[in-house]
Amino acid sequence: MPLGGLRGARALSAPRPVRGRAEPPRRSDPRRHEARRRRRSGNLRYRAPRFDDRRRPAGWLAPSLRHRVEGTIDGFTTGDLVRAVIPRGKYAGTHIGRVAVRANGCHGIPVPGGHAGTSHQNLRLLQRADGYAYGTRFEKPVEPRSIGS
Repeated sequence: MPLGGLRGARALSAPRPVRGRAEPPRRSDPRRHEARRRRRSGNLRYRAPRFDDRRRPAGWLAPSLRHRVEGTIDGFTTGDLVRAVIPRGKYAGTHIGRVAVRANGCHGIPVPGGHAGTSHQNLRLLQRADGYAYGTRFEKPVEPRSIGS
């Protein structure tokens, strides 16, 4: 008897199917074609975005621009040079100065002895607050010269 016992007898029996493995698709199989096409067209580096929630809402403004829009109240911005004609009250009269706008509509204007609060209806814009300071000075009148002297 050869060494190993019945090992040779087993080789003569019918082959058993291999468990746990699927048969690979043949060249003419349409499944193989689909799998290869999916692999070729799969763009994983630059894929399309999946979500639309990262868009900015309608009417969105950058903060640098939004504060300009929100800071303009009744057509005035803090620092605008205005003339206030206050009809009555403690500070009645005409005053010129830089306005401090307030959201409640009672804008401040400097007057002798403090600040007066008045409505935008009593204000007239003289110059926008553009970041520059403008001064006024009175010039001496020029005397006319005579032509022959």
